[in-house]
Amino acid sequence: MRELHNRKQIAGWILSLLMLAGCGVAKIPDTVTDASLIIDRDGGITSYIAGVFDKDYYDLNDLKRMAQEEVAAYNTANQTGQSALVELREVRVPENGGQSVLVSYSYDSAATYQDYTGSRFFYGTVEEAEKAGYHFEELNQMLYDTKGKNSMVSRELSDAGMAQKHVVLLTEVTRVYCPYKVAYISESAEALDDGSIGTARVMPEEYPVIIVLDK
Repeated sequence: MRELHNRKQIAGWILSLLMLAGCGVAKIPDTVTDASLIIDRDGGITSYIAGVFDKDYYDLNDLKRMAQEEVAAYNTANQTGQSALVELREVRVPENGGQSVLVSYSYDSAATYQDYTGSRFFYGTVEEAEKAGYHFEELNQMLYDTKGKNSMVSRELSDAGMAQKHVVLLTEVTRVYCPYKVAYISESAEALDDGSIGTARVMPEEYPVIIVLDK
């Protein structure tokens, strides 16, 4: 397998293989088999990247070694405390995945996830999101409850009473498991049967998927 020399290259390599296109709190499956993001209540992120692994010269051990090297390099360059910012959890071929591979990482925060992957991502309160540069009045998206019956406009999130509501904002195609009940989602997302949120209809990056939590 051709050597990849930095963390963005391995992410690009995996992502280039991708062809993947209110409820209560989402039920996280015992075994994740699809591209997914799991947000825990402390703000940590677990990601699963799925890709096709169908060439004779692809080697699972090589992929794992490259991933480990990139994680180690990132932590060495950015870590300030005792705990690792990023950890490689596993590299495996799903039992029912055929010619596929699943790579899983854990991140200490949404900010680390965004920095490591280069993918726009935020998790926190509305107030924190606006301080981070997300202006809901400018985004001006329609938001719908998970049953599609009620709606609101994203600029309403700028109202004082919404400041402490938690939101997730992202621009990638994946399945999101939130730590709290989902109240509203933007039109570029959909509520899935297990309570997770699918982002298969991602809009241009200036219009991130918005997930409003009931907390």
